[in-house]
Amino acid sequence: MSQNPSEPPDRNTKNRLEWTVFGISSLLVLGAVGFLILTAVTRKDGPADLRIAIGEISTRSDSTLVTVIITNEGTKTAAAVKIHLTATYPAEERESDVDVDFVPRGGRREAIAVFSGTERPLKVVPKVVGYVEP
Repeated sequence: MSQNPSEPPDRNTKNRLEWTVFGISSLLVLGAVGFLILTAVTRKDGPADLRIAIGEISTRSDSTLVTVIITNEGTKTAAAVKIHLTATYPAEERESDVDVDFVPRGGRREAIAVFSGTERPLKVVPKVVGYVEP
């Protein structure tokens, strides 16, 4: 079967919209790949860097609840995080421990420490006792 020489050849041509979508999609894919490569090359490998902050303090029944905010500013994940808290009261000090299963790099978790009694502590000092790098 031969074509008539006066007809244009059958070609699968793309219009401007298709080329525009193709160009934008290509730029997005190249940008994502470039970002991943840049992150892999410039990221320094180091341990988890856990920062602990004390949040809201409230009372319930016969207990004082202290919100503990854990932020991992390091480059590795921390698992099985153990935190020891010491609450200072006018007459004594009380202690509580909190375990957090998983804090990813750049992640944030909140936990609740429970102290006996409804008296509000003067000061709460948190300390990371240990963690595991999975």
